[in-house]
Amino acid sequence: MNPVLECLIKKIGGGAAGVLSMFALLLLLLLSLSVSAVAQPRDEYAVKAAFVFNFAILTEWPAIPIPGPKTDLLLCVVGGGDLPKAFESIEGKKIGERTLHVVAVDKGVTLPDCQIVFYREEVSTEDLVRTLYAVKGKAVLTIGDKSNVTKLGGAIHFFTDNGKLRFAINPGVISAQGLKLSSRLLKIATLIED
Repeated sequence: MNPVLECLIKKIGGGAAGVLSMFALLLLLLLSLSVSAVAQPRDEYAVKAAFVFNFAILTEWPAIPIPGPKTDLLLCVVGGGDLPKAFESIEGKKIGERTLHVVAVDKGVTLPDCQIVFYREEVSTEDLVRTLYAVKGKAVLTIGDKSNVTKLGGAIHFFTDNGKLRFAINPGVISAQGLKLSSRLLKIATLIED
């Protein structure tokens, strides 16, 4: 057996949660190693939607009640108008006991009770700053296409490196939002400081 895989299995342990975490992490590793930056935009959003879904699986929200039904998580996609088809494909998927719902949010609109926000490349800096400020200090995972997402107070941004799609995480923002990410996820990310 591959020594890296063997080590992961030992650290994760057994049980359904361990298996789900390992599956999500392995999927993220595969995606990060195999995605070409020259992919068609539709394919790129399919990969980003898969990453966002797996980030949600590997995120622990605080024990405070989430607004709305206990079983729901709301992913708001900001910028660019219509919801990309790839994000429609993760609508209704389960994350633990919760169901993920995905909505497009028009520019200038105040964010509803989102637990995850994905900023498309098309989002204006003004809308980015306004919405990041609106969720500052709240248990909201913020993810974006632009590198300035993390510079302006977001948690995660996508970037390309040698033709591969990668992601950077700002652990300070994650902590300030009251969230916890899997340590295994942090190990495969590029970590940036405030």
